[in-house]
Amino acid sequence: DQPISVRELTGRLGRRLPAALMAWVLVHFLEASGGIFTSGLALVIFVPMFAVTAPILGIERSGPWQSIRRSVSLTTGRLWHTMLSVATIAVASLVFRLVIRGVPAIFAMQAFELPTWISVGVADLISVCFTNLFVACAANVLYLNLRVRREGLDLQLMVEQAFTRTRADSSVETRFGWS
Repeated sequence: DQPISVRELTGRLGRRLPAALMAWVLVHFLEASGGIFTSGLALVIFVPMFAVTAPILGIERSGPWQSIRRSVSLTTGRLWHTMLSVATIAVASLVFRLVIRGVPAIFAMQAFELPTWISVGVADLISVCFTNLFVACAANVLYLNLRVRREGLDLQLMVEQAFTRTRADSSVETRFGWS
């Protein structure tokens, strides 16, 4: 568990970027076409169904289509829960963005007497960074929540940890002759 170098991180990002871009295009195409043919009604269902595509792409290292299918399979049985979660994330990110954008812009205009476009631009950049980080973290939490509720991920990890610890303890005992 050594920290990775900047070069290795850049390489990993470069290898996953085409799949992430393709998944982004596919998800937005599906959402747009569903929204066009149903006067926007399908977006209420499609957005939550595809909400965990990016975390699946990154965590499970699957391709774009596999990530979309996996997202649909994880969210299908918990659609109302996912809809509520996505709506909460959207409202919270909007509030964060408005607060983070407004306060620094007002402060910068008053304290430094900067032109409005500079203070608003910098505040908007800061708000976008924090809001996108929040949405990404919330999508990952939603993904893990769905895995726990649908597949018992927490139980799988506890069992794996218990058996790994037991094997490690027994190998230490045999190495030092304790029995």
